Amino acid sequence: MGQRCPISPPSPHNRFPPPSPNPIFTHPPPGCPTGGDAPCVCVLSPNLPSPPSCPTLGIKSPPPSPPPSPSGPSSWPAAGVRPTDPGALSLARAIAEEAPEEVTLVGVYAHCGDTYGCRDVPAIQAIARATTSAVLDFVTTLRQAGVPCPQASIGSTPSCSHPVPEMAQLTELHPGNYLFYDLQQTLLGSCQPEEVAIRVLTRVIGHYPHRNQLLVDCGWAALSLHGRDQAPTGCAAIEGHPQLRLVGLTQEHGQVEAVDGRLDFERFPLGSTLALIPFHACATAAMHPVYYVHAEGKVVELWRPVRGW
Repeated sequence: MGQRCPISPPSPHNRFPPPSPNPIFTHPPPGCPTGGDAPCVCVLSPNLPSPPSCPTLGIKSPPPSPPPSPSGPSSWPAAGVRPTDPGALSLARAIAEEAPEEVTLVGVYAHCGDTYGCRDVPAIQAIARATTSAVLDFVTTLRQAGVPCPQASIGSTPSCSHPVPEMAQLTELHPGNYLFYDLQQTLLGSCQPEEVAIRVLTRVIGHYPHRNQLLVDCGWAALSLHGRDQAPTGCAAIEGHPQLRLVGLTQEHGQVEAVDGRLDFERFPLGSTLALIPFHACATAAMHPVYYVHAEGKVVELWRPVRGW
């Protein structure tokens, strides 16, 4: 397995437990308002431009697409009932009237899943607007029928990253993975590349010149397989090395190749580290019991997530 070293050498002023294999690091990105002097955690930003090109991550701007027909909450397969279905009112009434001691109807929620098929801000906002309207209309229907419904909410990272005025009428929002963002959200235009605040640190543990590959100690058990067929860089982008590509993952290992030509193995000696920007932060974060928050190369805080099912 090999010994993983911390992000900075131990000292009397910088003591922390040895990191678990492939620790997650929240990262103070370039341009952070703190100047890198403190951990920089991304926050909701309502006025981000369309998806950028980013040579550092090997990202090209996707072409704008017309907004999907906003016919209401997500048409993606999911749980729940459509608000226009007559059975929706019957279900809500049954919950409120027939089983008040076992189940309490506290609100209505819709996920804007269709925003994940968008490639520009107007399309995302059209879906958010239609979903908000559908939820509010249904809540009005419930209240007119005498069914209490105190909460009205929608969610999805893209829709909450580009909020529309109508959303102010809701009682709560579910903004998804705005805490970290990730490569997927960059491609969707929810954030800028420099706003992604999560990395998985991995070590080079093998050189294989005969197949022009590096071997790293990060497999799908530390990263997840999300994105392998959805992004040009696969499950992760390699920060600062657009000439590299993660081409394969086993449970414990990853294979890294050059995008073009031969690898310069001298640039990546055994024991050197690479920072991976995951395609899907939610899936990656769920793999780890502790997150190492660092600034200026030193771990300054440990975050332990509430996890489990």
